[in-house]
Amino acid sequence: MLPELDTYGLNKRFKFVCKCIYKARPNRILDYGCGAGTYLTVPLANKFSDISFIGADSDDFSINYANKKYQHIQNLNFEVTDQLLKSSKYEMIIASEVLEHVEDPVKFLNVLRKMLTHNGYIVLTVPNGYGPFEWASLLESILYLSGILKVINFIKHKNNTVRSKESDTLANSPHINFFSYNMINELFNGVGMNVIEFKPRTFLCGFGFDKLIKSKKLLQWNENFSEKISPYIVSDWMFLLNLINSEDTYSIKRGIYSKIRKTLNIKRARL
Repeated sequence: MLPELDTYGLNKRFKFVCKCIYKARPNRILDYGCGAGTYLTVPLANKFSDISFIGADSDDFSINYANKKYQHIQNLNFEVTDQLLKSSKYEMIIASEVLEHVEDPVKFLNVLRKMLTHNGYIVLTVPNGYGPFEWASLLESILYLSGILKVINFIKHKNNTVRSKESDTLANSPHINFFSYNMINELFNGVGMNVIEFKPRTFLCGFGFDKLIKSKKLLQWNENFSEKISPYIVSDWMFLLNLINSEDTYSIKRGIYSKIRKTLNIKRARL
């Protein structure tokens, strides 16, 4: 089942990754940080039955859930990241909505480099750390930590009979990295990766926007409008990358804004 239109652009992400696969024609694809695989790994494996997919995640619960639920898909296996063979090589590696969660983005990208074939590709998607989604998430965190959102959610859930959307991961992993458009491109260049193709996902998404943008017409506008404006002000980015040189000693430092956001998100995740 393909992802439906939503403010997060899951359907658009799926189409972008499909386009990248058609371009690269890999035999093996690793989806690193796949969660439970619901909205990307599984639909891709179903669409490209001639390609071998490995979904990997550090969260045992998500992987165990995925292995049980999707064991009928012949060209798909799920593994915990620590159990991946170090010698395995992949023609394509997908890292979708992962970079914002890792403690050391440079180290993470260099890990991906070592698992990629010489002429391989990386498909990477990441939120704009200074876009509408993250600003809405900051407001949500402040309301939550102040106790206001807990009251609102209690009232809403008490009167809500609508089923919630199935999650793509069972892990509770807060965002701890917040990239600007310049920062993410500097990071790619610093670790020897070249942007072959770039596409924004949506303009508005996250806390509040999900309730306002519901109709198919508005959802389509939200996706299309993101491609007409500056990448600095959209909510999420999608990249197709290849390797241009070997890794070096590049490093990044979190600014004050990122440090505050990281602290708030970790504090909220522990409550």
